[in-house]
Amino acid sequence: MHVSHTSTNSNNNNNNNNTKVYLTCEQTDKLKHILDRSIPICSSPPSSFPTLNLTPRSFLRQVRNKLKEYSIDITSIRLNGGAASYVLVNDSNFVYRDIDILIHIKTPLSSEQKTTLFSSNNESYLCDVWTIIKYIICSCLLEHITNIKTSEQQSQQYTHHYLSTILDAYAKKNIKISSEQDSWALLSLQNYSGQNLELKFVEHLKRQWQFSVDSFQINLEPLLYEKQLKIQN
Repeated sequence: MHVSHTSTNSNNNNNNNNTKVYLTCEQTDKLKHILDRSIPICSSPPSSFPTLNLTPRSFLRQVRNKLKEYSIDITSIRLNGGAASYVLVNDSNFVYRDIDILIHIKTPLSSEQKTTLFSSNNESYLCDVWTIIKYIICSCLLEHITNIKTSEQQSQQYTHHYLSTILDAYAKKNIKISSEQDSWALLSLQNYSGQNLELKFVEHLKRQWQFSVDSFQINLEPLLYEKQLKIQN
């Protein structure tokens, strides 16, 4: 990996300037360890959906590729929060919980566009962008559910009610905020050990963090293009 391509952006309360630094080899190894470790994503009872073992880096590749396929314009994919701080700090006792992913998009979340995603007759239909994004996440999850065919023909047979059932089963949080200052949405894929995979889709946000420890953002794009390494749990 080219370490110089991986950067952290630190926001400041007093201005909007970003300070870019590059990860060391040790920090890059810690980042890879986070992204290449399998995480059990659990369904809520009484759902019969299986627990899915997702590798964050591989799953984010899936999401990124499908977002682009269905004309959702992405500007960056970043890690922030406690996991980003864990990568940066030199403290063996530092513990992070959730894996917080920021996916910055240009396509307005409240806008509508035509899509054929999960169309019963392969004809395009008008749908709001946030719903399209949720369907995209569902399609990625479906690829990890055993005994389900993933051909294009089969995927078109899933009803929108069935997709909502999948979201209800695996998503701990499903939130959309829309105002003049903030436009973002969150899907939190739940892990019973408390290490949820938080996918935050940001159009614009007045303040991207509440505490200074969460102000660091690590650009993940270089790692998503790099061949994944197998990490032993």
